Amino acid sequence: MSQERAGELEGLIDEVWASFLESLKHKDLPAVRATIGDDLHLFVPQLRMLLPIYANPRFPVSLYTSSYLAARRNAYAIMRKLDMPPDFFWKFEFWTNERAFEVLSKVTNRIFREIMKTSKEGLLSVENASTDPTAIKINLALADCVECFGVEANHPLCYYHTGTLTGIISALLGKELDGYETGCHATGGDRCEFVVGLKGSGEELERYLNPGKLEFPIQKSLENALAGTSSRGIGNDASLRYYHLIILNGLITNPKVFSASSHEVGREYGTRLAQFLARYYAKTGAELLDAVTHYYESLKQVQLKIDLGTNEIRAMEVAETSGLAQNEDFLGFLFGELEGLLSVVLAEPVVVTGNRFNGDTVVMHFTRQ
Repeated sequence: MSQERAGELEGLIDEVWASFLESLKHKDLPAVRATIGDDLHLFVPQLRMLLPIYANPRFPVSLYTSSYLAARRNAYAIMRKLDMPPDFFWKFEFWTNERAFEVLSKVTNRIFREIMKTSKEGLLSVENASTDPTAIKINLALADCVECFGVEANHPLCYYHTGTLTGIISALLGKELDGYETGCHATGGDRCEFVVGLKGSGEELERYLNPGKLEFPIQKSLENALAGTSSRGIGNDASLRYYHLIILNGLITNPKVFSASSHEVGREYGTRLAQFLARYYAKTGAELLDAVTHYYESLKQVQLKIDLGTNEIRAMEVAETSGLAQNEDFLGFLFGELEGLLSVVLAEPVVVTGNRFNGDTVVMHFTRQ
């Protein structure tokens, strides 16, 4: 990927981080999406993380690394914009454990806990901190984690939050640190637990970033999402900004390749989704098409108008691009998903052959093959 393209995506990521600060300072900011608002069901970002992990065993490394770099790049800027006093920029190794734990907790609670709470990512806390310069070790916990809550998997999978927390703390301490999960909602834990320490975490980090075949029951997650059931203390919604960071950090390594692979993964998922919705709603044909549009709107992902006469799909207030630059690379998964859905509904292969942006609306044209 060219340096110019990487710079563009880094700039978009930094804009999203800055928007968190604006939402903290000005809680009455107008919504980006006027009709369905700036929240969406947490199943949507979870799916966009889980399926690439399932399809590409190297995706965890990519997501962790890009999230780490973005968070590290933004940590100081966030503190400056929130007028944190100079005392919070410390020489960590000169402090007692008690002092380090106290200040790290203050920083976490004042800035990052509030950002995560506002974006409905979960409730963050610092559990312990060792300041020994030869063995720095910080334990954090995230309750109600948006990345995995309600998901059942055979391996911890909060790679975005692990990279983000590690990048933030690396910047604040001026150290090169590694991070990994020791507990996860997805594997039956009460909360997600993270360890951040000096580089060289060895087998723990290697094992975490290379989980092998990830197994998780999509149908059960779908059923829970449509039923609206959840025991998550902060509800079923996630912030649009968090979703954007998942997409952008996934794209940044190689946007064209990732968009193309996302299209393939999305098409396969769309086929399975249509089959599931046909059973769930007991609908076929035009009635199933209505159920599809209801599904997307109920998850607050997008409003769809599908015209079979003109072979045109109008997607309004699209979660993937609302408030971001109008870029079709962000929509590879959605294009594939709609192709798979329509292929099942119409009982013939469907391909999206073109698209254009019309204000906040994405207009897609498809052909039947």
